[in-house]
Amino acid sequence: MKLKSKWLLISLFIILAIAVPVISICCYHFYMNFLLSKKIQELSRKGYPTTFEELDISYKQLSSEENAAIIYQKAADKFDEINGKYFMFSSSKLTDMKKFIEDNISVIELINEGCKKMKCRYQDDFSKGWAATDNYYNIIHRCIGILLVKYDLDMGNKNFQNAAEAISNCLQLANTLKDVPGFYTMGTRFYKGSEVIEKIERLLNASMLQDAEIERLMEHLNDKNELMFLKSSLVVKMIYIRELSFEEYVDSSHARPFYKGSQAEARLENMITYIYCAIGLDLRDKLNIINMISNLAEACGKSIHTVQEELKKSNTKNSYAIANHFLEDVNNDCRKEIEFISLLRIARCSLAIEKYRNAKNKKPNSLQELVPEYIDSVPKDPYNGRNINYKNDDKGYIVYSVGKDLIDNGGVKRTYLPGTGGKEIEDITFKIER
Repeated sequence: MKLKSKWLLISLFIILAIAVPVISICCYHFYMNFLLSKKIQELSRKGYPTTFEELDISYKQLSSEENAAIIYQKAADKFDEINGKYFMFSSSKLTDMKKFIEDNISVIELINEGCKKMKCRYQDDFSKGWAATDNYYNIIHRCIGILLVKYDLDMGNKNFQNAAEAISNCLQLANTLKDVPGFYTMGTRFYKGSEVIEKIERLLNASMLQDAEIERLMEHLNDKNELMFLKSSLVVKMIYIRELSFEEYVDSSHARPFYKGSQAEARLENMITYIYCAIGLDLRDKLNIINMISNLAEACGKSIHTVQEELKKSNTKNSYAIANHFLEDVNNDCRKEIEFISLLRIARCSLAIEKYRNAKNKKPNSLQELVPEYIDSVPKDPYNGRNINYKNDDKGYIVYSVGKDLIDNGGVKRTYLPGTGGKEIEDITFKIER
């Protein structure tokens, strides 16, 4: 009898040892799913799309006659037909730019035709997932690349009017990315847009532009809803994280914070990640990162300063392994967009100065002299909230932002402080020596 009671107690202990953790995990899963569902309902009430299907509906469909994206697709197909599908190029590596442009003149004509249309909507619907828009980034990347080769050729031939047209179309192409809110939109827009603005600086150093050319460039640089582009990108990331399946979560490179190295370590890493997800910590991470991203998206409706305040909060590291990896990507996107907005503002100021010079045959003593005839108001530096800086001398002028170090270095582009082990200082500048 005693033996039977002993085995009964052991059996009961084993059952409880198994049942309690299983029930706890099930309750935790239920609770996390409840909180996630509650958060999604809250976002939906605020008007945010919460699925790729809803995102697709939120973007206006265009007819083929008014949609520039169809023409850009034709241009990319034509380029592949002429050069081969995997042809890689850049103006710095082409041995004969003139021949390249002659060979691809029909492609350039299609791109220019598309740029005459002011509306653009990528044809693949977003309900196929964020990866469906990858093709459009490649199309825009190649179209801008072709026009930049033409720009370099025109600059070499001192055909500044054609160079201005090429760079203006590049800006329009980069701006179409706001109509394709995919996962990698921010990075594509930042790197290609920054390259294009650098070309505008080179163009202004080489030549006085006519007012019509300046106005067209300013039109493409003038985005009154600057943070809306960042907001749409953040919304896409929220949807992506929300819809990430268990298998995708495990396979995701973001979900590998534990071990790096040999194949054996990789297998151990996979096993730990499976356990991590089985316990329900992936749901906790999803909720955590969606909360952080939604706070950043809300801040985009207010001001750059509010976005930066939210970034400071989200930069505080936590123990949420996977969330930290996603959050790092989001924070990088936000920093890139703030830097790009700085570039847009100083480029607009520089173009306004050129228009002022055309009219008065002199440079303004301050940016305030441009108000209200050439710009509505002196733009603020996104980093410190003060007016954008302007320096004028006999050689030319510099318009600049203090940059992420928040120190006014007098318009120094990038250098390293001596005796600091390579500490970088950098202002974001637009320098015209003419």
